[in-house]
This record gives sequence, C-alpha cells and structure tokens, in this order.
Amino acid sequence: MWLHRRRMVWGLAMAMTVLCAVGVTLVVEENWPECEVYIPRSSTETTVVVKSGDRLLLATSARQPMEGDVIDRCARRYGVYMMRRGIDGVEMMPEGMSGDRIARKGNVIFAGGRSFVLISANAHVADYNFRPDYAVVCRGFMGDICEMAGVVGADSVLLSSDLNKMRHDRYAGELAGASVPYRSLRDGPWVMRCLLYTSPSPRDRTRS
Repeated sequence: MWLHRRRMVWGLAMAMTVLCAVGVTLVVEENWPECEVYIPRSSTETTVVVKSGDRLLLATSARQPMEGDVIDRCARRYGVYMMRRGIDGVEMMPEGMSGDRIARKGNVIFAGGRSFVLISANAHVADYNFRPDYAVVCRGFMGDICEMAGVVGADSVLLSSDLNKMRHDRYAGELAGASVPYRSLRDGPWVMRCLLYTSPSPRDRTRS
C-alpha cells in the first residue's frame, strides 16, 4: 500500500512537471530574426537560403532540371528549423522578384540589406554598376580570380565548397597574395541574421 501511494505521488509529480514545461513553452514566444541568410556547404551546387518572415526562399547555381532536388534536400535539412519558425515549405526565389525584403535579378540576390553575386560562369564577370557585398564564386567559373574580383568589385569573395579542391586552393592562394578579402565555405557555412531589415536597393552603393 505504501509503495502504491509512493508511485501515485511520483506519477503526479511527473505530470505536473510536464504540464509546467508545456505551459512555459506556450507562454514564452521565441523571437526569431526577421531575415536570415545561409549559404550551406554542398559539393554539387551553391545555394543561397533566405528566411524572410514566414518564407524560405532559395537561389541556386544548379541547373533548372535539378532545382527540385535542391528544394527536397533543403526541406529535409531545414525541417526542424522551419517547424520552429512556422514555415510551411521551401520555394525557389523567382527571377525578377522585387520586394521590401528580398530582390533577385538574374544571378544577383539582395537580402537582409546585403547583395550577393553568384559567379558560376565566366560570363558572370561584369561591372554590375554597384558595389556588391559578396561575390560568391561557384563551380563553373574557370577564369582569373583576381581579375574577377577587380571587375565585379565586391567587398569580399566567398569561395564556395562546390569548387574543385585544386581550383579552390589555387584561388585562395591568389586572393591572399593579392590581399583580396575572402572566405572559404569549405571551412563552414556562411550565416547572417538580421533583427532589423534594411532596404535591398543598391542605389546608395552605386558606383560613380
């Protein structure tokens, strides 16, 4: 009888603990940044992942027939992340998208008040008439990395993890030798979180 009562008390105590934990979870609302930008490591393509409000948008260097695979992979990778932030699904950032939070024009993406130029072909090396924050060098670019940095004029170069290792290492050495700021995504994913949003418009960074 004594053992039975002890088990009942223990059971009630555990039930109260669970109820309290659930109550605290419901009362305390998690405050997530309005905008988050990620460039995860991948050996197959380079993808810019943008969380804006309740949307998760992708801009990828993958060819169009492979975009579905990229969406599926990101949905699996960010499943818990999306559930905690109330995001229902993953979608591609449409070409020509223009809004208060995100914009895209071809291989140029604006998000979180920063600009990214995906360099996945030699043809992407151009003067974009503004100073990008980041030139993201991906598989497919086979030109002179220092010349690219000078023409595009980005504040920093990101070497994607989908680059061939020998090419990646050669580019890293050449950028370091030329004192061009760069970061290798082989060392880890690129992450940016913004509590306050600033306009993606490049007009205040237009070159003279």
